[in-house]
Amino acid sequence: MHHKKNYKSMLIYIPVILILGFGIGPFLAALVTSFLPVGTFVTVENPFESISNFSMVNYSELFTEYHFPTWFINSTIVSVVSTLISIFCSCLAGYSLSRFKVAGRRSAEMMLLISQMMPVAAIIIPLYVIISRFALTNTLISLILVNNAITIPFSTMMMRSFFDSIPRELEDAALTDGCTPLMVLRYITLPLVRPGLFATAIFAFTLCWQEFLFAVTFNTSDTLRTLTTGMASVKERNMVNWGILSAAVVVATIPVAILFALVQKQFVHGLTKGALKG
Repeated sequence: MHHKKNYKSMLIYIPVILILGFGIGPFLAALVTSFLPVGTFVTVENPFESISNFSMVNYSELFTEYHFPTWFINSTIVSVVSTLISIFCSCLAGYSLSRFKVAGRRSAEMMLLISQMMPVAAIIIPLYVIISRFALTNTLISLILVNNAITIPFSTMMMRSFFDSIPRELEDAALTDGCTPLMVLRYITLPLVRPGLFATAIFAFTLCWQEFLFAVTFNTSDTLRTLTTGMASVKERNMVNWGILSAAVVVATIPVAILFALVQKQFVHGLTKGALKG
């Protein structure tokens, strides 16, 4: 029996190890490549000889020869502002869909779901026409607006599921004591769905941080590039410098990794809480 349990444990861990390998493997490859000088590769025959050539030259060139600090700041501004707007709007919209039985509620929910089914390529031309009419091309405001066009419907549906998991009796008691609906949301409901807020914020931030198509379409100025479009422009003599590009990937991954590490418990709790109804 003991051997059978060991075999079952091995069968469970094998898929987990494979998934981790596929997920972490590319990042580890980029991490190693970022420390290798141009023309140096890790060989199977003698890997330690290449590793002995590790240096910080790619990171130095990334920050001195490219506008990488500017790209990083632009991505941070766009992602943080977009996330804050998305959370604010999705909290109000999700709470309304969850608690108020008004005409057109089902139609609004259906429209939100349909908007998530549409590919970005199908809406990028109408969005570009609108942005151009308001003379917002080559501005960070345009990226904030179009990012929220994607994140708000998604975040609204997430927040609605979190609000559905909160018993209505708690809010009814607060309303009986004289609280307004906004006071109930602020002091009763939001503290209870705090893990859901963290989960929704991380999803929204990640979507904005890694967004490429909108950034490359609406902004063409090098000083207004985000990390994704900036890394796509890392070339030398029409050839990709894989060392510098890998260094950019490593640095761009650090903020998201730190964010997940800081709110990991709230994130997992928020996901599981949204799947349950009280």
